[in-house]
Amino acid sequence: MQNVGHKSERPDFSVALLEAFRKRSKALSRRGATVECGPVQEIVDRQESKMGRTDITIRYRVEGAHVQLRVHAWGDRWIWVDARRGSKTGWVWEYTSEGRFISPSGARGLVEFIEKTIDCSFLAVSDVSQAIAAIWSKCLAIGPRRV
Repeated sequence: MQNVGHKSERPDFSVALLEAFRKRSKALSRRGATVECGPVQEIVDRQESKMGRTDITIRYRVEGAHVQLRVHAWGDRWIWVDARRGSKTGWVWEYTSEGRFISPSGARGLVEFIEKTIDCSFLAVSDVSQAIAAIWSKCLAIGPRRV
């Protein structure tokens, strides 16, 4: 007996994230953030990649200074996150990491981690990077690394 109508492939995480993020973008804009969120089609070896990607850029201000939070999410749950606060003389703080998103709460969970990251950026400057690292270290699997 065939399983008709059942899709054997796993759903594309980047598409689920796009939808989850669109549901929260209004709430973020009320907090003074400018949100850009959209799908990206990657070209690999001159052909369109079959794996989807969603890019999210959030810009807002903390104490008058520009803060930028960027997240790239691929369909296989690979996440790249970069957050930084600028000044006239360089970065006041910055955080960059990547890994496989392992939270069981899926795309909605990733949106929650993004919102927690925004909340951390309002902490004392000396505490921000460490607080953001604590958030993302719980949900990004990076696997073994060569020492």
